[in-house]
Amino acid sequence: MGLFLYNGITLKNEDSAQKVGTDSILLGNWLSPLPSDSRMLDIGTGTGILALMCAQKSASGAMITALEPDAPSAAEAAFNFASSPWTVQLRVLEITLQKYLEDGIEGAEKYDYIFTNPPYFKNSLKAPDGRRCTARHADSLTHEEIIAAAFSLLRPGGRLALILPTAEGEAFKHTAELYHIGRRIEGGFTLRLTRIEKVQTAPDKPVKRWMMEFTKSC
Repeated sequence: MGLFLYNGITLKNEDSAQKVGTDSILLGNWLSPLPSDSRMLDIGTGTGILALMCAQKSASGAMITALEPDAPSAAEAAFNFASSPWTVQLRVLEITLQKYLEDGIEGAEKYDYIFTNPPYFKNSLKAPDGRRCTARHADSLTHEEIIAAAFSLLRPGGRLALILPTAEGEAFKHTAELYHIGRRIEGGFTLRLTRIEKVQTAPDKPVKRWMMEFTKSC
């Protein structure tokens, strides 16, 4: 069994299509759940590392739902959740975000915080491993679908947090902040960038990653 240990969290990292990487660690450290955040959603949880790191920072009663369409990865996340001190706060659903929205599983309930380490490769050479390819390429979950989900699933004042490479981050920000134009968004809400961290590997190196948090507001 492959094990990964970080900041007091031990998890199985063997069967997941998306291995624990630097992006997940960066975003997990940067996530900032509020004491009042009672319901959170992790889109594409993989091993469950982001959900676990967020649970570690959250109030004891906060509930985190993790979506993962890849069956072996969902099973691995469920194992890691059950093995953690936050097992009662965490659950994983083996489902795509698209199907989750289509089925209306959560009814009328909304989330306080949504976070994701999303796929971002576009028009690039795809890996021969089909599961890893799906986890890494944006044609399986487009950025517009993530933005649309944020409008649908976030409560007023709720936040969406994610990490992307610089070029993709710029494009995501542009799309998110203009998405409501020309669309009937209930309540007249917008997504506004309210927090950002730009990551460099060294002071003399270009920015490699954008970590962004958007707020659903009027």
